[in-house]
Amino acid sequence: MGSAEQLRKTLFFGYSRASVEEKIQQMHREQKMLKDTVKNQEETINDLKERLARFESKELLISEVIVEAKDLAKNVIKDAHAEASDIRSSTEEVVTNRLSNFELSMAELEAIKREIVLQESYLKGELKSVLQKHMDFLETIDLSTFGKIKEELDRSMDLAKTVKEEIQQTETEKQENNNRKIIDLIPKSKVVEVEVDEIPTYNFEQLRF
Repeated sequence: MGSAEQLRKTLFFGYSRASVEEKIQQMHREQKMLKDTVKNQEETINDLKERLARFESKELLISEVIVEAKDLAKNVIKDAHAEASDIRSSTEEVVTNRLSNFELSMAELEAIKREIVLQESYLKGELKSVLQKHMDFLETIDLSTFGKIKEELDRSMDLAKTVKEEIQQTETEKQENNNRKIIDLIPKSKVVEVEVDEIPTYNFEQLRF
């Protein structure tokens, strides 16, 4: 009010009283408007501060969630790698065991095949020996004894046939047993068929020297 009174005294001599009062009222209105503007700005600033505080709180919460999510992801990846490693090791062990058993079975089959070949060679030699013996004997006798020779030859051939059938039966049983082992060891989609040659039959023309 001191400044308004001073202004009133200063301007009174150059201006009318009404104009001076109007000027003073205008200044009061402008002052009030400035105060209102300052108050509104303060309220706006306070509101912005509150909103900023809420955002900072949410940001902190989101950061904590992100950290937990990252830790969880790391643990999941670690567990997945460990599980995959265990599965791989187990699979390799199973495959190694199956291959080892398969190789063992193949070795057994090869041994059986070699045994059959040896028996076949022995049987072939025996048949040749028997046949040569009778052929030599036929050259030293007359036809009157042919009937007896034929009977002896028939008996020898029957004996050879019996020996051959026994060998074939033994080979068949061994092959069936080993085939069952292989089928149990190898998946059905990859069954390996192992063929063992059968003992060939011979007639007298094939065995003739």
